[in-house]
Amino acid sequence: MRTRSLIGALLLSAACSGTPTPEPVACTDPSEDEACKAGWKESSTGTSETLHAVWGSSAADVWAVGTGGAISRWQGAKWTGVQSPTANWLRAVWGSGASDVWAAGDLGTLLHWDGSAWSAVSSPTQVFLTGIWGASGKDVWAVGASGVIVRNQGSGWQDAAKPTSWGLTAVWGRAADDVWAVGGNGTAVHWTGSAWDKLGAPTTSPLYGVWGSGPDDVWAVGSGGVIAHFTGSAWKLEPSPTSQTLNGLWGASAKDVWAVGAGGTLLRWNGSKWFEVGSPTQAMLEAVWGISTGDAWALGGAALHWKP
Repeated sequence: MRTRSLIGALLLSAACSGTPTPEPVACTDPSEDEACKAGWKESSTGTSETLHAVWGSSAADVWAVGTGGAISRWQGAKWTGVQSPTANWLRAVWGSGASDVWAAGDLGTLLHWDGSAWSAVSSPTQVFLTGIWGASGKDVWAVGASGVIVRNQGSGWQDAAKPTSWGLTAVWGRAADDVWAVGGNGTAVHWTGSAWDKLGAPTTSPLYGVWGSGPDDVWAVGSGGVIAHFTGSAWKLEPSPTSQTLNGLWGASAKDVWAVGAGGTLLRWNGSKWFEVGSPTQAMLEAVWGISTGDAWALGGAALHWKP
């Protein structure tokens, strides 16, 4: 699964000068709470189900998946329910492009979107899959209960070596040889291209979300508001402004990261500290994802759209 900008004026300025102009960022400090809260607006999701994950190929092509096999799609104007080939809960979604999207969920469920329809795909496991990410369309990882990891390298899904017996809840990477998975008991494992290294965070709290801007800037969040930061050699805990469980994490840059969680919690990292942003909902937020610093979604029991 943020605070931003006056895009119209910005684009006009860039067009006139011929030189790209950085997007101005609002809501970079707790003192701007009104601007922060005003940037998030509630939206209908096209389903009564709870949405657990969100990903898009563009601002006008965003997918969300959730309970009861629910699949919703945003195409620039509204969310619309899409026919799903499963009733199993879906807990993760990721794609390499508009016509290559994967969803994963309970009982090893794996679904694929080919640009025209979703279809069920043979899975090597029956455990709950809770995270999915790929370095490309031919190198995709999914993780889940009991430390299970499955991988698709273009010829179908296969079991991969398990570096831990703790359940893995999320996976994210920067490249084919730089992939992180996090989970129970502060578990954090790192794929180097040939093996998974165990580099656990200094906490016993379950971790539910992971995202980074580079090899020396990776964040993980989890139960009780725990926030952990990997800076290149080891994980360390960072001060958290909340005790609410944090479920999802996404950033536009190293100085612009969002975390979402229980009770409608919205946190933002501005490059030097995490601070809480006033939320328009008290519903559980499960995931956050965006296309830019001025366009993001936070989903769960409610749908919030960041368009400041």
